Amino acid sequence: MVTNDQHPPAAVNQPLLGRVFLVVEDNTLIAMDVQNAIIEAGAFDVFDPTSPEEIEALLSDCAIDLAIIDVNLDDANRFLVAERAAALGLPVIFTSGYSHEFEVPAALRCAPILSKPFTMSRLVSTAAVLLKR
Repeated sequence: MVTNDQHPPAAVNQPLLGRVFLVVEDNTLIAMDVQNAIIEAGAFDVFDPTSPEEIEALLSDCAIDLAIIDVNLDDANRFLVAERAAALGLPVIFTSGYSHEFEVPAALRCAPILSKPFTMSRLVSTAAVLLKR
């Protein structure tokens, strides 16, 4: 977990001010970049779970605002995580190192997919748009 303990400047420079994120990404460097970008954009907390049990506990126990999920995780539970998040009313952003060569469940087809490499500014702006809905 990464927590933003800095006193943020004006909210206009921090479109994710006070928000809490779940980042499910198996590439450590990408996960760190995503966490840093989200914190710089004002997020309060960013959770980066390492197991399905930890993901479930976070979804059950924490007030998460948005989930960012790598479509190409090593296990097939990625869509289960996304479906669980969506069932809780959380917006979901998918990331993928491949083109759209995967089948997204019908309930999640409206979720944006960011193809890697993506810019952190694009990730932040996509998250900000979803959180305004």
